[in-house]
Amino acid sequence: MVKNMQKIKMGILDFGYRAKSASGIKILTDVFEYSSLADELGFFCYWLSEHHNSGQAWSNPEMLIPLLAGRTNKISIGLAGILLAAHSPYRIALNFKLLESIFPGRIDLGLANAPTHLHIVQKLLSNITLDNTYRESFDSKVNELLKYLGNADELLRSEKLLIPPFHGANPRIWKLSNSFNGIEECLQKKMNLCKSVFHSNEPDVFERDRIVDFRERYILKNKTAPKITIAFSGICEKDSKNARRTFNNLGLRNSQNSTKYMVGCPALFKDRILEIKEKSSINEFIFCDQSLSFKKRMETLLLLSREFELN
Repeated sequence: MVKNMQKIKMGILDFGYRAKSASGIKILTDVFEYSSLADELGFFCYWLSEHHNSGQAWSNPEMLIPLLAGRTNKISIGLAGILLAAHSPYRIALNFKLLESIFPGRIDLGLANAPTHLHIVQKLLSNITLDNTYRESFDSKVNELLKYLGNADELLRSEKLLIPPFHGANPRIWKLSNSFNGIEECLQKKMNLCKSVFHSNEPDVFERDRIVDFRERYILKNKTAPKITIAFSGICEKDSKNARRTFNNLGLRNSQNSTKYMVGCPALFKDRILEIKEKSSINEFIFCDQSLSFKKRMETLLLLSREFELN
């Protein structure tokens, strides 16, 4: 009963998409203001995505993390997620352990296996012989990353490698998925889990009993509780009719997974979120605003913070 009364926590996921008229510099300036307001209003995290050649203002979001963390006070800053198959796990471990040491308890590292352009991956890894099977390396790279962020003494002894600062804290590691099928992997590898409900057109299944059982087994095995979040997307405005009009103008209503977007007023959002919470026992949610207007995005932060009493 106590768990069911837990307060809803809300975070932000930002893909960096804005109006076509907005320059890259303007979008970056907006991101600094957007994340600062989210921090002030009580949102618990601000995550950036990694995409390439997609028209957003960045393709290397890890460069923004220390800037955003330095401009905010409490909110966690992270990636959702790093396209790990296209990167060196060693370099990622070096960067994110250092960031966690500078901003203790505030750095999140989400691991994604989404596809990107092959020629981009070849450049990222300086390997022109790679082919489209590169994503098959994802699982082994997850294991490699976790090894580097594991027992520091054992790593130094067995491989003569040191990920500084020695014995420093690690960032929170997240498995990003569009289902709960990765629960067992999270249990065994001591990772947190973020399920997206808008990256797939498959019906969403929230298995409350399974999630409760996972939490209990995770605590027993890892001596700490896992973090589980649900990422959702849509348009929130004061008036549901206006929200629907904005959504329709974006051309999303004809997309394959259009029904997965949440569109309406704050009260509708609260009803839907509380319904999901009841079905899943999860009380942490991350919102990806589809609005291309900076002004409307800022207004939505205010609306959600007020509706969910985040402060």
